[in-house]
Amino acid sequence: MVFVAPFRGDVVRSDLAAEVSCPPYDVVNADEARQIAAKHPDSFMRVIRSEAAMAEGDDPYGDAVYERARAELDRLVAAGVLCERPQPAFYVYELEREGRTQTGLIAEVSLAEYEAGIIKRHELTRPDKELDRTRHIAATGANTGQVYLAYRSDPSVDAAILGHTLRDPDIAFRAPDGVRHRLWVVDRDDDVRNLLAALADVESLYVADGHHRMAASTRVWREGRVGDGSPESPAARVMATIFPHNQLRILPYHRVVTDLESRSVADVMARVEWVFDVRRGVPPAPEHPGEFGLFIGGSWYRIAPKKKPSGASVAARLDVAVLQDELLGPILGIDNPRTNPRIEFVGGIRPLADLEQRVAASPSGLAIACFATSMDDLLAVADAGEIMPPKSTWFEPKLRSGLVVRRIARQ
Repeated sequence: MVFVAPFRGDVVRSDLAAEVSCPPYDVVNADEARQIAAKHPDSFMRVIRSEAAMAEGDDPYGDAVYERARAELDRLVAAGVLCERPQPAFYVYELEREGRTQTGLIAEVSLAEYEAGIIKRHELTRPDKELDRTRHIAATGANTGQVYLAYRSDPSVDAAILGHTLRDPDIAFRAPDGVRHRLWVVDRDDDVRNLLAALADVESLYVADGHHRMAASTRVWREGRVGDGSPESPAARVMATIFPHNQLRILPYHRVVTDLESRSVADVMARVEWVFDVRRGVPPAPEHPGEFGLFIGGSWYRIAPKKKPSGASVAARLDVAVLQDELLGPILGIDNPRTNPRIEFVGGIRPLADLEQRVAASPSGLAIACFATSMDDLLAVADAGEIMPPKSTWFEPKLRSGLVVRRIARQ
């Protein structure tokens, strides 16, 4: 069984939840973060992206940014915007978008189990982003964002969580993007024990989103940046939301190559047609696995590899891996998509018109629309101990930050 435990959280005031809570730190750009912070003086964006409340031009990774994050968190707690719970609790969290609902449990999980592979990952992290969150967690002494986890759906576990949604929620609101968020605090001793008993059947967890938060939390613990670095330290655990895998929705992650370098459009297309079947005059969005939409030279094409992927590993057979191995690397010279500055990634929540606009801003580029990776593929990759190419999945809807905070030093 995995370790899952309740914790004493700071929960946003129900009447302020819509104004205070915000998208995760890594799904908004600097301008969007500033707009949110300016519109809502108590927005949690001022904690997770505190540079949004500072002067433009300040170093977003300077010491002052992390000091400001701690000050903003302390201010929200002192003002009673975030209210400390009197005892450990679980928090049932439901998101509903366009009639589709997912319901999970906010809890503590073990970083030692992450290191041991009981909590399984499918992506590597970027050192710069991992360091940013490490410094943020150390400065605030808190888990200000949730790691997004999944478990293989089990009827008894699912029912135990869903049973708490039969009463009125403690927090309920609809965010500007149309997603409805509802939260139930579960702190009665019998209810906590029942959830713990149900969760005893869960053998492993999977990181769906939040690899950088998980890796950063592990560094904070192991380096003793908060607490003493011992296995008993509160820093040895991290706040996460755990969902049944069959409720989660993955959208594709598209690619934009901003510069073809010395390659002409005609040269690129000639090489593409050597490796891919190319169709014109069809809708640009891929309709099946193994298809891609290609926008180049002002036109859309639907392309599919002429040969089936034959890699021995699960990860090598993913569409995004085939795309890298057959097009991005050999044809466009994108050797390492994690670090190459010529490639950008666009979440599938954005319309394909956004890809066209990005290419229009750099006419010597192209865009590639992908088909979504399946949740079954994600679990298979993680179970095999393999790693997906970067930006293989975009989970939607996104978890709201600022609903519950886990202050490490207090646990």
